[in-house]
Amino acid sequence: MRRRGPGASVAGMARSEPLKLLDLTVSLYRALGPSVVLRREAQGASWTFDGQSAFVEMQSGGIAARFVDRPAIDAVSSSRAAAVYCVPELYALNAAGCERMVCDLLAFFCGTREPRFRFSGAEAFEAAG
Repeated sequence: MRRRGPGASVAGMARSEPLKLLDLTVSLYRALGPSVVLRREAQGASWTFDGQSAFVEMQSGGIAARFVDRPAIDAVSSSRAAAVYCVPELYALNAAGCERMVCDLLAFFCGTREPRFRFSGAEAFEAAG
């Protein structure tokens, strides 16, 4: 029996089969350990690792992703904010798109930012208290 990798699961999405998020997460677990957390969201899924998050959702034509850095103190406003990044194109619904998405998730969680990811804004956070 041939072992199905994460690319096979995403390719199945084009045939209206459900995305097996666990398959996508296995590569992240292998590289980063059990600190990677997967959550199903209403419109997609998110992974978190070391204060960073990646949110993915289906759109017509592929999977869109948004990457949110750890919150930090903004030098201008002195408030807590997190940088938000994106990739310039959707991930295709095939094995190559899945592989690209997993590689981007690993790169982001390991500290890669620009130019691989495009800065798209910041999210403000309420002060903890």
